[in-house]
Amino acid sequence: MFCGTCSKEVNPNAGVCLKGGAAPRVSKAFCQNCGQENRDANAVICVSCGSSLGAPALGAAPLIYPSNPPKDPALMALLSGCFIAGTGQIVMGQAMKGVAILFGGIVLSVITAGLALPVVWIVAGIDAYMIANKLKSGRPVGQWEFF
Repeated sequence: MFCGTCSKEVNPNAGVCLKGGAAPRVSKAFCQNCGQENRDANAVICVSCGSSLGAPALGAAPLIYPSNPPKDPALMALLSGCFIAGTGQIVMGQAMKGVAILFGGIVLSVITAGLALPVVWIVAGIDAYMIANKLKSGRPVGQWEFF
């Protein structure tokens, strides 16, 4: 990720760019994805890489950024895959998705007399593991991003 003020590469976990002095996602003078200068103050997309400039579009779900220290993927998979489906997602910050998995699992279990519960646990555990791996590698994820 690059600072939108000075174009210096910035750690995604950084709260402030040490060179530019601003929060990395505030200015859109430089693309935060590729670091290219943005010459049009009204631009919403980088002409170099196609990434969105500045704040997300109105109505877009905010991203979840990696935590420091990162959540353990195996623990997140265990929470969602063996205990309560959706718990790992909630712990990582995907609260609405986790609640949807939880209630979806309950509804499916009632409809199928409990036969769907193992499938829900497996899918929720795999999803929690893969999302935790993305966050651990430093990539942000969407609120409703799966796998």
